[in-house]
Amino acid sequence: MFRFDIVTIGSITFDIFLKGFKYDIVKNKKFISQKGLALDYSSKTGVDQLEYHSGGGALNTGVLFSNFGLKTAIISRLGNDFAAQIIRERIKECQKLDFSLLQTDDRFSTAASCILVTGDGEKTILSYKGCGANLNEEEMPFSQIQTKVLYLGSASGNKNIIQKSFDYKKKNPFTILASNPGNKDLEILKKHPSWLKGYDIFIINQNEAAYLSGIPYKKEKQIFQWLIWHTNGICIITQGPKGLMAYDRKNIYHTGVYDVKVIDSTGAGDAFSAGFTAGYILKNDIIYSLKLGLANASQVIQKIGANSNVLKPNDLNSQFWKKAFNQLKITSERL
Repeated sequence: MFRFDIVTIGSITFDIFLKGFKYDIVKNKKFISQKGLALDYSSKTGVDQLEYHSGGGALNTGVLFSNFGLKTAIISRLGNDFAAQIIRERIKECQKLDFSLLQTDDRFSTAASCILVTGDGEKTILSYKGCGANLNEEEMPFSQIQTKVLYLGSASGNKNIIQKSFDYKKKNPFTILASNPGNKDLEILKKHPSWLKGYDIFIINQNEAAYLSGIPYKKEKQIFQWLIWHTNGICIITQGPKGLMAYDRKNIYHTGVYDVKVIDSTGAGDAFSAGFTAGYILKNDIIYSLKLGLANASQVIQKIGANSNVLKPNDLNSQFWKKAFNQLKITSERL
C-alpha cells in the first residue's frame, strides 16, 4: 500500500525576477551554450519590471502533481529567515501538498535566485543554494515514504541523496525513479555515468546533455545516442523552442512545441518534467505524457514565475488545448 503517489525531492527557492534592462548577447565558446549575457561593466543598469515568487524544482513540480490529483509530498530545506516566511505563506495555498517532510536550517539562509529575463523570454539565473545545499539525507525518512514514484530534482550535489534514492529503488522495485537533475548533480553523474542506468525516467536539456556526454552542443544526434546507450529507462532531451527527443526503449520520438507567446522561460524544464511524469503515472502512455509535459511547460512560460501559471486538468478542456493536443506534431521511429 502506497502512502503517496509521488514524493519529490529538491529545492525550494525565493525568486527575484528582473525584466526590461539593457544588455547584449555575446558569443563565447567558453560557455556551454556558446553565448553570454553582457551588461555594462561597473555601472548601474535600470530595470523596468521586478517580481517576487517562490520557486525551486521541488515546489514547481509538486504544484503540478497535486493539481492533477496526485497525493504529493515534498522533501526540501528552508532557512529560518524572512524568505522562508514568505515561502511558507505561499505554500499554504497549496492545500493538497504534504509539507510534513520539510527540513528547517537555523545556520544558513533560504536558497534564492535572481533571474534576469531577456526580451525573448530566455533567462540567466544567479543562484544562491543556501541551506538547499545542506539537504540532509539523514533527516529523510526513506523507510516511511512508501511512494509509487520517487522524483529526484536537484540534490544540490549531495552524492548520498542520489545513492539513497537508488537504494530505495532497489528495496522497492515497483517504485518508479524519475530525475531532472540540477547542475551539481550532473557533475556527480558525469563522474559516474553508469549510475544513469538506475533511473526509470531521466530528463535533461541539450546544454546539460552536452556537458554530461562531453560531446559538442550542436551535435545533437550524437549526444542523444550517447544518452540512449547510457540509460536503461525512458530518456528525454528537451530542446527549448525546437521541441524534444525522447526514447522509451522501443521508439525514438521527436516533437514540436505548442504555439504560445514566451514571457519567461524560467521553470520550463521543471514544468515539462512534472507534466511528463504526471502523465506517465496517470495513463502510462508515452505520447500523452509528452503532450502533457509540453502543455505544462507552454502554460508556465506565458507568465513570470516558475509555478504561477501551472496547468490544471480543467485547462485541458479549453478549446485551445483540445485543438493543440490534437495538432501537436510527434514523429516516431524504431531505433
